[in-house]
This record gives sequence, structure tokens and C-alpha cells, in this order.
Amino acid sequence: MPGTAHSLTSRPRTTDATMKHTTPIDPASTARDAAIYLRTVLRHPSISLIGAAIGIITVFESFYWLFTGPFSTLGVVFLLIRFAAIALFIINPPLGAYAVVASQCLDFVIPTVSPVSMLFVCLVAVASLSYLHLAQGCVLGFVLAASAFISSWLYPVSFMRSGGAVSFACVVALAIAAGTLVRMDARHKFQDAQNRSLKHHADAARRLHDYTTNDLSNIIMIADRELHSDERHDAAPTLDTILETATDALAQTRQAIVTLEGGTDHDGDDATPHGARADVETFERDLFQLIDDQQELLETLGFQGTVMVPNHATDHLSVAERKFILGSMREIFGNISRYAQPDNGYTIMVSLTNEAYDLNVCDTPLAESQEQAGAGVIKGLGSGMSRYRQEAEAVHGVWRVESSPATWSLVAHVPRNDPRKA
Repeated sequence: MPGTAHSLTSRPRTTDATMKHTTPIDPASTARDAAIYLRTVLRHPSISLIGAAIGIITVFESFYWLFTGPFSTLGVVFLLIRFAAIALFIINPPLGAYAVVASQCLDFVIPTVSPVSMLFVCLVAVASLSYLHLAQGCVLGFVLAASAFISSWLYPVSFMRSGGAVSFACVVALAIAAGTLVRMDARHKFQDAQNRSLKHHADAARRLHDYTTNDLSNIIMIADRELHSDERHDAAPTLDTILETATDALAQTRQAIVTLEGGTDHDGDDATPHGARADVETFERDLFQLIDDQQELLETLGFQGTVMVPNHATDHLSVAERKFILGSMREIFGNISRYAQPDNGYTIMVSLTNEAYDLNVCDTPLAESQEQAGAGVIKGLGSGMSRYRQEAEAVHGVWRVESSPATWSLVAHVPRNDPRKA
């Protein structure tokens, strides 16, 4: 428009060509990528690195003896054989171990200058093969020691003369023993890792049983009660209960999935320091919250009962003990909701002292529970309760169930592993 001044600010367009992104280098990620690359190229990176370190010394020593002594075509041939054997050992230790020992056996029986460091490469080869395949390592060690004795017999000036072969055979035996010990340690660590993995899976299975299964069972019973109830009342509180229970079941299922996928259990490890005030307060809050929530849920199902906690000495509880207490309490409440008569109520007494965890439960079983007991399926001793009984008995505790048409009772006494008593 005439008479109007426009102030325009020109901005260059940003294109992919003008944008520069600098990605910071993560040393941990780089080291991890390097380790993955080594493992894809080399079958046994650790053995290969040790073989390479000693092999390089052997190659240099071979060159030194070749150029400082009188020239020998046989010496050049043996240098190439050693180099090929060491290279094969670095790339493929199981196969290369045979090549290295074969090369040294030729050195023993054919008169030529042999580097002393090659003997160390052979010992590493024998130890490595003993670690990977014990029987093959023993055979290879025997062949190497036998070649040393042959050398001492063929050549009076041999390095293996005057007891050298005997000493070398002892060192070979030590190499086999070292490989065997490392093999046993590796197996122990593998078994340890397998046990930890099984424990993770067991924790996930326990969570699914103690939390998710019980919650879903309660949801079914609440919904069934509402569907078959003749009373007209506001359904909002019942729906709230169902929503809270379903949310808890979903959260516990997700946590179980994380555990199965190799994640860390949210309760931590048994190695967590005990006695921290925050941990004690958290456990006490979880325990009483569990009792309140489960009692409220049972009230929704028509149960009236009493829960007494005369003692709650929660200091110095290990993580395993906390899981056991909370899990067994949930299992008890779940069993009451499924197997007890609502009209006759229930009584639970929980006592935590520095010496033991005591649990006493009493209710009236349903008629169908007695029929199951007569068929050999004792009420309350399903997969969950039987597991807690086994855990209690494993620490020399008591987990005793008694059942009759009028009464079902549980008396449990589980000793605590209090570090102050050690």
C-alpha cells in the first residue's frame, strides 16, 4: 500500500543440508558395541586376546632368532607354521589349540631354533581347550608332554634334557588343572544366573497367583453378587470396588511381565540394607493398607470379621520376609473370600516379633469345601497355601491347617532371620 512502510525480517530456510546434529559419544555404548563386534568375529574373545598377547611376543622372538642366527630355510618354514597356528588359535581357539601344539611338537622332534615363548602359547592352548572340552584338553596335554620326552631322548643338548621334560609335563598338568577350575567356575556362575532367572520367574508366578488371581476372583464374585442380588441399591460403590481391584490386578500383571522380561523386581534385592527407617515405615504402611483394603473388599462380599495385629516389630525384616508376610496375608484373605461362609465371619491375628511371624486364622468353611477335602483336596491347601507351607517349613517353622464341617483354622509360626540374633 502507498505510504505504508513494511519492515520485513528475512530468515533463511532451514533444510536438512544446513542442519548439523552432533551426537555425543557414549563411552559405555561404544565399549558395548566393540564387545558385541568382537563376539561376532571371534568365537571366544577372552581366549583370543590372551593368545594374541603371547602370540605377538612369540612372532617377534621368532624373527629375532631368524635374523640374529645363521639363515635357515627350515627356520623360515617353521616361522610361517607358527604364525599360521597362532593366527588360527586367535580366530578359532578350539581348532587353533591343535595347530599350536602340533607346531610345537614339530619343533620338539625336528632340530631347529624354537622360541621359548611358544611353550607359553602351548600352555595357554592346552588350558583353553581344557576349559572348552576337558577330555580333548587332557589328550592334547598328553601329546605335548610326550613330545617333550621324545625331544629329551632324541637330542642330548635339548632344553628338555636333565629333568626338563618332567618339569614341563608338570606345568602342562597345571595348565589342564587351571582350565578345569575356570570351567567349573564358569559352570557355577552359569548355574547361579540360571537360578536367579528361575527366581525371577517364580516371583512373577507368585505375584500373578497372590495378587492378580485373587483380585480377578474377587471381581468375579462381586459381579456375580450384584447380578443375583434382589436388593435395589446404588451400584456406584460396588463399581468403584471393582475398578480399584481391576486396577491393582493390572498393575501387578504388568509388574510380573517386567520381571519375566528380565527387569528388576520393584521390591528390590535381598541384599538391600535392613533396618532403614524409611523401609520400615513403607512396609508397615503396605501391611495395614493391605489389611484395610482386603477387609473392605470382604465387606463388599458380605463378610464381617476381625483382624488383630498385637505386635508389629518390623525392624530388620529382609525383603524375602516382607514378601512372605504380605503374600501370605493376601492368600489368606483370598481363601476366605472363596471358601468361607460369609454369615459366620472370620478372625485373623497377625503378630510380628523379633523372633517370629505368627499367623492365626479361623473361619467357617463352605459345604463344597468339605466335599473337596473329602476328595483329597484339603481346603486352603491349593497351590498358593502349599507354597507358603513349604517356605515356612524350609526355615523350620510351623504351618498347620485343621479343617472340620464347623471350623477351618490355620496356625503358622515362621522364625525370623533377625541379624541382631546372629
